[in-house]
Amino acid sequence: MMAASEPLKEPIECGKRGLKVEESSFAALEPCVARLLTPGAAEALAVKIYREVRTGSSQLDAVLSSCLSEYQNPIASEVMAFQIQLAAKEATDLDFVPPVFRTQRSSKS
Repeated sequence: MMAASEPLKEPIECGKRGLKVEESSFAALEPCVARLLTPGAAEALAVKIYREVRTGSSQLDAVLSSCLSEYQNPIASEVMAFQIQLAAKEATDLDFVPPVFRTQRSSKS
């Protein structure tokens, strides 16, 4: 799972699809990015964006803005928070728990 609050180290590039989001463009879009995305949700969003850019006449930034503003998490945030808390609490090895979620393990015991 990717936490959107982690800083970008380089521009987002979707190499296998040939789309590149410049860092300057991403700064304006970053508040629209879902806080937590599973790899599957990120891939589904990437495919949707790719299809709209390649088959339509819209520019990448406009499609990104539209897709991100319309994105709805597949489950309620309360359910996601509970699942993360449970997974962090039950993890046998904290190395498998991303650092951003380790505090939830200790604070929600």
